[in-house]
Amino acid sequence: MTETIQCWKRYRVTHNTEYCYAYSVSNARDRADLIPSNRKDQRIHSAALTINQPLAESAEGIDFFGNAYRDFAINAQHRLLDVQALMDVSVRAPFWPSDSIVWNGISLARRTFDPADQEGTAFALACASYLVDSPMIPSLPEAKAWALAHLGVGKPLHQQLLAMTRAMCEEFVFDPDATSVGTPLAEVFLHKRGVCQDFAQLMIAALRSVGIPARYMSGYIVTLATGRDYADVIPLRGVVVGGGEHSLEVSVTMIPENELGAKLGQRDFKHGKPIDTANQ
Repeated sequence: MTETIQCWKRYRVTHNTEYCYAYSVSNARDRADLIPSNRKDQRIHSAALTINQPLAESAEGIDFFGNAYRDFAINAQHRLLDVQALMDVSVRAPFWPSDSIVWNGISLARRTFDPADQEGTAFALACASYLVDSPMIPSLPEAKAWALAHLGVGKPLHQQLLAMTRAMCEEFVFDPDATSVGTPLAEVFLHKRGVCQDFAQLMIAALRSVGIPARYMSGYIVTLATGRDYADVIPLRGVVVGGGEHSLEVSVTMIPENELGAKLGQRDFKHGKPIDTANQ
């Protein structure tokens, strides 16, 4: 099989998250999953995170799923938290296969491990987390029935998956007012309305139900993080003491390289200085 040469395109991406609180927050602890990693179809030239408040603690690491994260704590009183990620990245369209195995109703990954088969065991372990229920993606009998109705038999898997994607596009309606982050997946399936997160998680539920491992990917045209579902890859999460009611604003700007009026990688954050810069 010959792989078609895909062109790389370079972008500057700015992801800004702003929390505005009714009252002062005295303490806050947060985790940001906002720094992408190099992948087969993604190259990170630089990535930096900036926060508009002084940090009492700051640490970075890699989670169970291989995602880079930044933990930080703020002990100074504040009513505005502004977290901005700036990325300089190159991406290319993932290769779409011309052939693949045929799914015929049998799980694609084993649930048991044979120590003598190291390659098979490694694959099974890699798939294990993406075959079972997760916090936001429970088993849904109706999702399994839907998957079986659209997968068909005797066709390469990539064609079967494309058929499911087309069916979801035809049968479900994009409606930003129909759901919230915590809307149960069964409700999404019942009303056939929702947003990208809902449809991605519903597709994952359908695939897992028939033994096809599937994971959740967070990002734009750039992959930020992967996990079992949205709960594993929330861009910014945390706990605060005080604050009362709050408003949240999130914005993402992607500028192609040929449209930039300034050199890629220059620092033009709104607040403070970057707390880390990862050059790869």
